[in-house]
Amino acid sequence: MIVVSDTSPLNYLVLIEEVEVLPAIFGRVVVPPAVVEELQAPGAPDAVKAWIAAHPSWLEVRSPESSGTSLALGRGEREAICLASEPSALCLIGVPGAFCPSHPVLFSGSSGSRWLWWSVATPQESL
Repeated sequence: MIVVSDTSPLNYLVLIEEVEVLPAIFGRVVVPPAVVEELQAPGAPDAVKAWIAAHPSWLEVRSPESSGTSLALGRGEREAICLASEPSALCLIGVPGAFCPSHPVLFSGSSGSRWLWWSVATPQESL
């Protein structure tokens, strides 16, 4: 299964030292370059910067085919959504508030992608 991640799930899972749950569940996780840049930003926690600087082999950095500039979101969110909308992606993980206003939700995107809004504390799924 190919899964695309936004910045927040990686950031928080690194901070609580549970990031290895991602390859255990999904095998491989794909992130766009903007997510890597956000994880390396000056305000990012040192543990997160160190993790992304020597990221594991299960994390793949891939540029999206489109930039998603029409989406009124941050660059990381836009690129992650664009990657998740590509035919090879199956799922997008993000956090409530970044993409959706309240609760995590799992739904099918227009390309057939499955998008999972992820809450590290309480993952929930609905259709």
